[in-house]
Amino acid sequence: MARNIDNIALEVKELIVQHLEEEDAGPGYPIWPQLTEKSRRNILSIRQVSLIGDLTFRLIQFDLDDLADISNDSNLSRWINTITFGTGGFDELAPSIHPDDYDDENYGTNPCVFRDLMMYTHKTQDKDSFSTVAEKYVKCSRDQEELYQSGGGANQLTTILQTLPQLKKNVRIKTFDPVGRRSTHLRGWITPKERPLFKKIWTDFLLATNNNDSLCRSSDAEIIKCAEHMSRIYKEWSYQRSFKVLPVVFAALARLAKHLEDIRTAGLYYRQAPEAPSVRNLFEHLPGTLSFLHTLRVTIQSADANALSNLLGTTSSIRDIEIKFPRPETDGHKERTMRRVVPALTTTKNSFIQMRLTGFYSIQEKDLITLLQAHLGTLRCLEMVGVCVTDSSANMDGDVNGVLRHVVTENPTGLRDFYLAAYCNFGYTLWDPKSKLDKTILAGITFSFEIETPGNDANLHFCPTGDIESKEGH
Repeated sequence: MARNIDNIALEVKELIVQHLEEEDAGPGYPIWPQLTEKSRRNILSIRQVSLIGDLTFRLIQFDLDDLADISNDSNLSRWINTITFGTGGFDELAPSIHPDDYDDENYGTNPCVFRDLMMYTHKTQDKDSFSTVAEKYVKCSRDQEELYQSGGGANQLTTILQTLPQLKKNVRIKTFDPVGRRSTHLRGWITPKERPLFKKIWTDFLLATNNNDSLCRSSDAEIIKCAEHMSRIYKEWSYQRSFKVLPVVFAALARLAKHLEDIRTAGLYYRQAPEAPSVRNLFEHLPGTLSFLHTLRVTIQSADANALSNLLGTTSSIRDIEIKFPRPETDGHKERTMRRVVPALTTTKNSFIQMRLTGFYSIQEKDLITLLQAHLGTLRCLEMVGVCVTDSSANMDGDVNGVLRHVVTENPTGLRDFYLAAYCNFGYTLWDPKSKLDKTILAGITFSFEIETPGNDANLHFCPTGDIESKEGH
């Protein structure tokens, strides 16, 4: 008798397939011939979907076309529950200038690397051969800006997302989105046959630029190695694209009127440059779709603080929260942000199972103890990186031992892992556990505790038995 999973609920099918994947199921697996053809298609479709969720789709026309093709495939679209959007893109170029017309008079006040490259080739024998490639780049840059400004990007994205019934589960946005690493390129403007030519011109350009730099010259070998990366001809940093990409993505999601469950916009780096206020955008565009949110991972600016406070005050379903605090322009920004965020985290009705607070931030001992006291009953994983614990007078060296003593005294039987990397001197040096940690506090702890040492060269790991292990940097 043929076995099938045809009439099983979709959520159960997903669990079954996930388990089969772990056991290396598929063609060649003993039970495979006994499955119905429909069951086999379901299994293979979900496997493809797991790969699609890890891809990064950017707001450029070729990526939107790819996403549209995927959404039109019913064997795939009904399984997709995760999409990752990137904020990287083509560099901004003056839309009225043809590649052959770049000269010193119309160079512009905000030169970009690709414009520099076009000016360089304009004066070399590679001008004609490079012209076709440059024209395609300029067109992609113009088309990208049109998607941002005309509403076309939000319209296309809405049409695509409407065909993905499961998408409410996971939406991820890379506010830091590296493009061009290891000779990779954005799609739509350069063919495989054109890549060797571009790499030659790119290498020649970098060598010429380096030779003209009398202050910071590198060796030719270093420049040739650097030429393997194309990231400088694209926009990859969060502050350059998030301001344009986030409103488009959130506008499309708002039109779907779905209750989102998992949103992640946390960047990979804590950059000092301004980043789009992702939480404010989220709360403004999607206020009625967040009541079932269980995972929230965001990088916040000072402009996000009120929106995050409101979000934490109007939801009760969040179980996994990660907040990244980028290095602020001033200590005043940092203090104002924490004055709003910490009370909201403390008084929220959300019962956090995982809480990660990372980046560059300060918090008073009493406020940190109150925060931990509010959530130690439910927390399984606690991570605090870059925290500067201050005393009641806001002096820089707060009593980290006192905080740890409180955690142990609370006897959090559910807590499994606690990772801490504390700063003193407002982020200039790490709090040194080798000299300052009172190890007697951790005798008989019921959770795994890991604390970072200065220089990030090694960590101290305290097992639930009270044993101490040395580990490599986190």
